[in-house]
Amino acid sequence: MPINKMSITKRSSKLSRLAIALCLSAISISIVSCSDTETWDAMPERVAGFVSTYFPALKVDTYSSHGNTQTVQIHNGPTLYFDSQSDWIKLDGNGVPLPSILATDLLPSPFLNYLQGLGAMDDIIIMQRTYPVFTVTLSTSTITFDDQSGEIKYVIADS
Repeated sequence: MPINKMSITKRSSKLSRLAIALCLSAISISIVSCSDTETWDAMPERVAGFVSTYFPALKVDTYSSHGNTQTVQIHNGPTLYFDSQSDWIKLDGNGVPLPSILATDLLPSPFLNYLQGLGAMDDIIIMQRTYPVFTVTLSTSTITFDDQSGEIKYVIADS
């Protein structure tokens, strides 16, 4: 059976293009990985631990530190703010509800119980802490909790 030189040339041309595409993809992935690795390396250990605990499958776009505030921007996700001791001070879902595990793990029990009673756990868009006051913004209201007095207040309640 004779070998068709044309089919060999077409096949090797396709293989060459595929090999080039795979190499370019690998280079792109490694550049993104290096950038992501550099971002992770820039974060203090406690901030990186927080991000990897609560947002393990998401990519970090940026980390920055300005004055006493550190900021982490999750790709297509929330913006996280930390103080100079790497404690969270604000978790902003940027209009999208935050994972309820954040409230479960980070809010004082009386406030958490109150929010659970409201059925608001899947509606928390922003959590903020200015000790002793914890503030939670829902889609229709903002509620504060004073950890020292135990007082709960609605700051804003839309009709």
